[in-house]
Amino acid sequence: MIILKVNNLSIEEISKINRVVVDEISFSLKKGESLGIVGESGSGKTVTAMSLLNLLSDDLRVSRGTVEFLGMNICKSSEKELEKIRGNQFSIIFQNPISSLNPLMKVGKQILEVIKKHQNLNKKEELNRTFEVLSDVGFKDNFLEIFNKYPHELSGGQGQRIGIAMAIANNPKIIIADEPTTALDKDIECQILKLLKDIQKKYNTSIILISHDLEVIKNFTDNSLIMYFGQIVESGPTKEIFSSPYHHYTKGLLDSLPRNFKKGEPIKVMKGGIPDINDRIEGCFFSPRCPMVTEFCKKNRVDYTLTEGNSRGIRCINPLKEIDYEK
Repeated sequence: MIILKVNNLSIEEISKINRVVVDEISFSLKKGESLGIVGESGSGKTVTAMSLLNLLSDDLRVSRGTVEFLGMNICKSSEKELEKIRGNQFSIIFQNPISSLNPLMKVGKQILEVIKKHQNLNKKEELNRTFEVLSDVGFKDNFLEIFNKYPHELSGGQGQRIGIAMAIANNPKIIIADEPTTALDKDIECQILKLLKDIQKKYNTSIILISHDLEVIKNFTDNSLIMYFGQIVESGPTKEIFSSPYHHYTKGLLDSLPRNFKKGEPIKVMKGGIPDINDRIEGCFFSPRCPMVTEFCKKNRVDYTLTEGNSRGIRCINPLKEIDYEK
């Protein structure tokens, strides 16, 4: 069952030029699925995620396309309609959840407020639900102690767990996890990812995981979108993308993984970097960095195309593998 469908979504910066920052992306999300969005900083990952809840900053706007959540067009919905689903059916875990918490309110009270806003429960039931989600995120033996702490009293790992607790408090259908492990050490990262998997299994929740960490994407997600400078350049089942990439950008990312090198070998790094938004690139945005660039690539934009069977998507006229395109 598809619960989220994004169709030809474009986002532009509101200025005299109205520069496009996300360019006609399309994807869908099934119930219980985990979808990874990966790319270098500046690829448009977080902007895309924020648009799904209509939480774009004031200098950005959706210029075309639709975001349909269970038949509801998020882009055309009123703020009152959106308040009913944010934190309820559709929630988000921020990269630094402690900074998004009220520093003057105990964290338990903040979870209670989220539950109170969207559920018709009495006070005892609200408290029981709060203790249940605190237990779900690893505070089973000390939920009362954590309940009474202020945000500044939490460690990084504890803060991330509170962020997850608030996200799952109303049993949402979709959770966006925006770089949820970036600021954590490796041991805590593994604990948080396992926790998200356990939550997903318990509540059958769909998860959109945003990360620049390919190993996290590989080990966590069912399907992936590879983004470059506001465009999807490749998509498909995560295992297939990692074992057989089609796009040269995807291969460049995978080649840079430490596991691909023997001790003493130099690390492979793609030349150049993500273009500046003011750069005038006539053709493919990746052409200045592509090892297989042609004159056509330098002068022409290529559409994002599905492969036959619709299992993979690619934006390239000279892919790494021979592809049967959709007819």
